[in-house]
Amino acid sequence: MTAALYLAAVRGVARDVRGAMEKMASAFPERARKISSLAREADRLRSLAAGLLLHKVLGAPEILYGEWGKPYAAGGPHFNLSHSGDCVALAVDDEPVGVDLEKWIEEDYHALSRVSFNDDERAAFERDPTAGTFFGIWTLRESYMKMRGAGFSMDPTSFGVRIRGHEARIVSDPGFFLFLRLYDLEGYSMALCSSHRNWPENFKTVVL
Repeated sequence: MTAALYLAAVRGVARDVRGAMEKMASAFPERARKISSLAREADRLRSLAAGLLLHKVLGAPEILYGEWGKPYAAGGPHFNLSHSGDCVALAVDDEPVGVDLEKWIEEDYHALSRVSFNDDERAAFERDPTAGTFFGIWTLRESYMKMRGAGFSMDPTSFGVRIRGHEARIVSDPGFFLFLRLYDLEGYSMALCSSHRNWPENFKTVVL
């Protein structure tokens, strides 16, 4: 499968949650059970939208899990999901891939950067201490961690991001490429991590 990025709006499932849950229970019963156990309605809707986006793009493959819980489709392709605010993102590739999407929210960015970023990343943020810069660096880091499948089991101080415009690299792992894109999503940042040097410039919008 050609590398591709898909986006969908969470509000698409809010109009018929019951019908969406029935589709989810049929396609991905384990995910449906996890969704039902979530306490907050907003979290249930986002997770449900992510599952429906996966179903629309890949059908209903058997979902297996890596050592640290990263899901993948039996027999391929590789995929990764992210959701935040009213948006859901799905990256699909023949090779391991990671995507992170974050809605900009008010935080103490300076305090978070001190505990989450390395010296170079903090310096980049301090040169332009805005939500866009903070979440740009944050999503780049997250997309790499998600691509590796290790998530927060990775020590966040064990690697660093070197940013050059809309492309970045992991200093200690140069075999992977990072891409920071806003895709005209006002108030959001999104980043991809892939073994491909060139990722498709556009994305595909999916109506749920």
